[in-house]
Amino acid sequence: MKRIVISLILILAVKILFQQDLAAQSISIKRTDVDSARSGFITATYIFGVDVKIDNIKGCYSAIFQMQYDNMSTIILSDVQKPADSFPKSALNWHEVKDTTPEVNNLNIVVNLLPADVKTGFNNPMIAHVEFVVTPKAKSKGNFNLSFKEISAHLVDSTGAQKSVTLADKAYSFTIHGFEMVLPGDADNNRIVDSKDWGEIVKFFTNDAQAKKTMRQFKRVNASTHWSKQLVLTWDNAAAMRSDCDGNGIVTQNDILVVDYNFGKTDTATSSIVPSTDNGKLWNKIERNAKSNILPVSVNSNEPCLGIAGNISIDGLPSDVKISGVEPGNFFDPEHTMLYYNLEEKNQVISFAIGTSTPQNPSFGTGTLLKIIYESENNTSQVPTLRADDATCIGTDGNFYPVSNVISDVAYSENEQPISDFIFKTSEDYLSVEPEKNGMQLQSLKIYDLQGALAAAYSPSYNTSTQSFSIKNLSAGGYFAVAGSSNGASQVYCFVKYK
Repeated sequence: MKRIVISLILILAVKILFQQDLAAQSISIKRTDVDSARSGFITATYIFGVDVKIDNIKGCYSAIFQMQYDNMSTIILSDVQKPADSFPKSALNWHEVKDTTPEVNNLNIVVNLLPADVKTGFNNPMIAHVEFVVTPKAKSKGNFNLSFKEISAHLVDSTGAQKSVTLADKAYSFTIHGFEMVLPGDADNNRIVDSKDWGEIVKFFTNDAQAKKTMRQFKRVNASTHWSKQLVLTWDNAAAMRSDCDGNGIVTQNDILVVDYNFGKTDTATSSIVPSTDNGKLWNKIERNAKSNILPVSVNSNEPCLGIAGNISIDGLPSDVKISGVEPGNFFDPEHTMLYYNLEEKNQVISFAIGTSTPQNPSFGTGTLLKIIYESENNTSQVPTLRADDATCIGTDGNFYPVSNVISDVAYSENEQPISDFIFKTSEDYLSVEPEKNGMQLQSLKIYDLQGALAAAYSPSYNTSTQSFSIKNLSAGGYFAVAGSSNGASQVYCFVKYK
């Protein structure tokens, strides 16, 4: 009985090994036009190339096979060659045969070695290189299917005898990346622009930096920020493609501003602002403690502005200073403000984008754009040295404009300065101060230049209404206004006078 069982096991083992050996001799393809990360899709207007290889075979001297593929009207056979590094003395013949199935073609390929090579053959040879052109008409999100039929190979075994073997094969399917329609600002592709789109773009900034470097990106055709369907060639990453809201082929902070410009618009009515429970407030208050201080960043925009993006460089932090975060100032209504910021500690840069979710209410003139919250462990009086690089504003016409911003060298603590006692606005000739809290009075107002010299002092009326003060006599430059309130606190406001 034991002999019978052992014999059966041996027979099964031999059978399995024999089947595995046969299955191991197979025909396969490898993409030559892209790396492995892109091997699952093909892109319109690009060449798509594959090497055809026979795997796990020894002594091969010829191969005959038929490659079948579809979508022949939009994906066109370009060339068939023998690979330079395999079968150097081979002769390759091929011709196309249209299949009875619509849109399907058959490519018949025969590869033979010259007689002198038949004695030994080749191991695991690369037998052909095939190229296709993916035309602009290739339908996005469709598939290009490729498979093999009637495959056989001839080899010389260890005794010198010639044999014919059948090769195992597999089918391949590639997703087509063609041209698609996108809507500027609709980053999550749900046909409405809201704070979720802002968040979708921000997510892209947290993606792996190396992946972004190798990603294939394309500019939109006739790109615009205006709310209309626009044509773009599909990126490697479709989510990143939709996050490129200005259509310049790169995802930057400026793309976030396009959400501000088109906030509330839907695909059903190209110019409508739809009622929504989403009020567009997208920022969190930074936790404070006794060591917290606030450094205001002022901005001046001569254009009605819906959003601003830029960078703030940190020219070295004192050892006892730590930046806690960033909050919006009063340039945009804080209840309808969306704020993105990222503190890149390695390069000491704060990247930011801030804007309003009410495009019908733009801001302009001068105001406090951001408040940088920082902690001083040893209660040092030294203010962090920060430098505001030029920023970009998106206007009510959807165009981008440069704006100027200034970081104050006058910081104030949380205990010294209640936030938003006053709302400041500047025009060419006047500075207006409006109490933000009921009963709050403006009791003093002084203006200093960037060197700390007193430039102007005013005696306000003791009332709770908005007051305007002439700045006609001030020279062009940057200034700090220090407003004293009826609760004994002082508030600092930075502004730039251009004329």
